[in-house]
Amino acid sequence: FLTWLAKKGVISAELRLKRLPEEKKRMRVFSDDEIRAILSAKPKGINEKRIYAMTCLFIDTGLRFSEARGVLTSRVSFDNLSITVSGKGKKERIIPMSLELRKVLFRYFNHHRTTKFDSPFFFCTNNGTQVLYSNSCRDLRAIMKRAGVSDENIDGFFHSFRRGFARSYMRNGGSLSYLQVAMGHSTISTTQLYISPDDEDIKLHHQRFSPMSTLKR
Repeated sequence: FLTWLAKKGVISAELRLKRLPEEKKRMRVFSDDEIRAILSAKPKGINEKRIYAMTCLFIDTGLRFSEARGVLTSRVSFDNLSITVSGKGKKERIIPMSLELRKVLFRYFNHHRTTKFDSPFFFCTNNGTQVLYSNSCRDLRAIMKRAGVSDENIDGFFHSFRRGFARSYMRNGGSLSYLQVAMGHSTISTTQLYISPDDEDIKLHHQRFSPMSTLKR
């Protein structure tokens, strides 16, 4: 409209208006209580048992969804407690797993993984293909509904587990340099974006380091 006014000579020169800043919607990650509720839920059927195992993988390792769906059975080592994944740019890295995750993955692979074909993928469909993001969201939401967990304002759904892994790891005294390698980031500045403190982090640190708390010790 302002350009049209300038062309018609109504105004002497075209004006440019700055875009008003948009209010950023506050996003969140799954809380510890919500994760406990999801882990305590009982998956029903093959699809839910598959996404339950994948979710445990997200929580324990911080993998991207694209990395998890591409995990090859041949690259999962239950003996060495490790998984070799192909990340962005097809860069491979070795991810350690906990004993608890090994139990979940071992049980899934030996009792719940079904396919009509000899699929190379650890998490495969009945036809042996890689799982789809949309179907995986549907299956996890079914579990979350029974667990009483909402995904409202969640930051990226599956990616929320990745952010939660990073924050939990650093809260427990983990190394930032290791976290960078584990998450497959090319720069440490990218990793730092994942651990920016939220309200809960600030509250926990305040309780631990505030003058009133430390002086009473």
